[in-house]
Amino acid sequence: MQKEKGTVTAEVNSKHYNGNKKEPDQEMVYRFKCVNGIYYVDLQNFLAPESMASFNNMEMKVSPSEAMYPVQLQVGETLENAMLKVEFEGEGQVGSTITVELLNRKVESRGPVTVPTGTYNAYKISSDVTTTIRTYGLGIPMRMRVVEYYSPAAGVIRSETYRGAKLMSYSEITKVAQN
Repeated sequence: MQKEKGTVTAEVNSKHYNGNKKEPDQEMVYRFKCVNGIYYVDLQNFLAPESMASFNNMEMKVSPSEAMYPVQLQVGETLENAMLKVEFEGEGQVGSTITVELLNRKVESRGPVTVPTGTYNAYKISSDVTTTIRTYGLGIPMRMRVVEYYSPAAGVIRSETYRGAKLMSYSEITKVAQN
């Protein structure tokens, strides 16, 4: 965690589990910042490394976007939508675009949530996430439901991804280190 001119930035290590596995499928570092009492989450955190692997030899242009989490939330509140667009181009290769949209973001409830780093009084925030990969002019949308547990003290401490009613994956904070 770093503090500079009213802005606090942090990196959070996260492990991702698919299904009922006890070992993580991947580990990621998420980047967050807090400015004037509002947390911002870099939407690049939503791009899974395995989906980016096929674009390794291409130039990437990111239209930056952040999801906003006010420190003062109210159960029932609707949060702003957010969108990330990443364009890929490579010599002799067809350009592609990935768009991630967070829609219908709503604060559903608040209560204790336990993750490996402890128990937090967290807000449950649900959203519809549509990821569209467009190549050769064709877009393939993938729609999921994401439930996040957000603590004003620590940011998003757990995130669950659903397709329909089925839990597809989850991630949670496993370690917090301060610099």
